[in-house]
Amino acid sequence: MRGSIRTAFGPPPWPLWRRQWPLGLVLLLVAVGVLLVLDQHVKRGTALIGGALLVAALLRSTLPTRDLGLLAVRGRAFDVLTTGLLGTAIVVLTVVVPPRR
Repeated sequence: MRGSIRTAFGPPPWPLWRRQWPLGLVLLLVAVGVLLVLDQHVKRGTALIGGALLVAALLRSTLPTRDLGLLAVRGRAFDVLTTGLLGTAIVVLTVVVPPRR
């Protein structure tokens, strides 16, 4: 008798969409930042996008790899360093660049 993987191992512990919550959180923050930029709040929007990358770095550094889903791309150190540096650069540039007149 042939069985499926589900009968052999049982159902997954979480549905697929719930296992991707770290990526969903970061994408939600980026989407809100883009909406702010489109609504002429450029500094707030870009700061939020940079903050979203910093949240991604924080999640990557604290959560185990099995709980990260698609947010884990390379090794932990590379992911944290890359997203942390990009997020910091975006936030610093947002603060340093003077507002439009």
